[in-house]
Amino acid sequence: MKKLLSITSLCLALLMISFSTVFAVDNSTPSNSDKSQNANQTMNNTMGIVNTEPTKVDTPKELQELYPNTNFTVTKLGEVGEYSLYYNVTHYYQFLDYNVTIGEYIFNCFAQQKPYDLGLYVVGNGKAYTLIDAYNELKIDMDTVYSLITSKYINYNFTVGKSIPDVTTQPSGNHNVYYYLKGATSSNNETTVGNHYNTVIKPNSPYEIDYVVVTVNNKEKEVTKNSDGSYTVDLDNVDGDINIFASATREKATEFSTARVGWHVNYNLSNVESSNTTDDAWMNYRTVITPKTGYVITNISAKIHGKDVGKITKKNGTYEIFVECLQGGPLVIKAEAKSVKIDTPKEIDKLYPNLILSVANLGKVGKYDLYYKISDYYNFSNKNIRMGNYMFNCYQQHTPYDLGLYVVGNGKAYTLKDAYDKLNINMDAVYSLINKTNLHYNFTVVKIAQEKLSATNVSLKSGATKTIKVLNGKVKSYKVVNSKVAKVNSKGVVTALNKGKTTVIVTLKDGNKLNCKVNVTTAPKLSKSTVNVKVGKTVKVKALGKAKNIALKWTVSNKNVNTSIAKMIGASVLNIKGVKKGKTTLKVKVNNVKTLTLKVNVK
Repeated sequence: MKKLLSITSLCLALLMISFSTVFAVDNSTPSNSDKSQNANQTMNNTMGIVNTEPTKVDTPKELQELYPNTNFTVTKLGEVGEYSLYYNVTHYYQFLDYNVTIGEYIFNCFAQQKPYDLGLYVVGNGKAYTLIDAYNELKIDMDTVYSLITSKYINYNFTVGKSIPDVTTQPSGNHNVYYYLKGATSSNNETTVGNHYNTVIKPNSPYEIDYVVVTVNNKEKEVTKNSDGSYTVDLDNVDGDINIFASATREKATEFSTARVGWHVNYNLSNVESSNTTDDAWMNYRTVITPKTGYVITNISAKIHGKDVGKITKKNGTYEIFVECLQGGPLVIKAEAKSVKIDTPKEIDKLYPNLILSVANLGKVGKYDLYYKISDYYNFSNKNIRMGNYMFNCYQQHTPYDLGLYVVGNGKAYTLKDAYDKLNINMDAVYSLINKTNLHYNFTVVKIAQEKLSATNVSLKSGATKTIKVLNGKVKSYKVVNSKVAKVNSKGVVTALNKGKTTVIVTLKDGNKLNCKVNVTTAPKLSKSTVNVKVGKTVKVKALGKAKNIALKWTVSNKNVNTSIAKMIGASVLNIKGVKKGKTTLKVKVNNVKTLTLKVNVK
């Protein structure tokens, strides 16, 4: 039985996310054959700090084709056999702690990327795969993958290591020590200890220690702060693996230095929350201001001595404040949000009679009203919903309808999806209202490349053809409304059959439908309506407006007159042979839709 060597996930996530730089390996750390067995060891046991950024490369076209609606910024980690391994160097989207097992390796994913949690992709032979798909389909070598991951100084959104046997199978009194150090060093770098362990954690100059956390069997142990700013770790009766977390990032002030500990940050917040609550900032400062549920932000600022500083960026009802090279403080962050007017119409109550919904009116869409449900969210998983030329990424699902958007009018309420499907509601107007209203939605929405046809109006003569192509989309099927006027094949080739008007409906793989109007201006006809032919002689009559590969069909009222068709595929010529004096009528069906009459006199 195998298990993941657990580490305090919260501490690890806090440590890794708070680091403004990435980890580097201290090559002076003694080697240990058991290091590879640590399920949460991303690199070597002893970690330091390095001021480097991962090398970003152009996104391979295969990866972009895998997720055409996603913008990637990737760095190449190296080669795995005939394939290349890439990591998406982006922000994370959710913070849910869970494990993913791939082969003998366990990934602890504490911050999930989009669209693939781990952000690791494999490219080769003209195709891109997520790491899990590459392992399942290609049997990619996970030892090589692990080696590439741990060789790069990147702050990943996961930790990874080999699964290990249950600790009951390990020798008694033999415990592993794992070091997670930033800007600090340990006087003891042993990676395997017995029942006793001692070390001193010292900050690297010119920093002072922010915190030291030590756990044994996921239980926090007491540490001692020394007068010189170091911390002593002294453990007796060790009964499990030791994990040491330490961070030293703040520059220490001395009487010989003008360096400051930091600038004070004041918060004046009303009905909002700040992602950064520090009251002492040094160099760069960043925070995201989010309104409380049912509120919209109406006022926000970042000022030093009454002057605006930094950059404020709006995104989905939230605001990011970034101040670069903070100096001359104090920094004053001010934000205010006001409650949204709640007006739940009776039509929505009737739609879900057993639920109490609180909704806000976003505005008019034609003769209808658009509402958004103001409430907490219920599920946390990414779900893409396509409506027209707009893609909704719903990362937190409402109940009973994921997006929480409703349309009301004519005494009835609809979900936005039903309103689009049944009422053909204007999605441009919907998009405008969503962006206009400063709410923090449970989704993001973007306008995607418009799917369209190469032609939306086609005029053809009978028998002629026209190919209709789809731009920025993939076709599921073609269909013609009136099959007596025209036909269409699976490749979009429209063939005119008879005079009249019809519509070709193109259904795309995403469910969207596009229309092309077809006008057939002429009807099939014969080159002659009456022919005279002598007994034993022949005369030719041509069927005009005949489509290729649709054979003519005919009947005669008097079988004394013999008729035949030219022996070639798609022939449009009738050979009329006189057999016996008299009159007959030849009926010719063209394109399987139009029956024409030819009078024949045999002399």
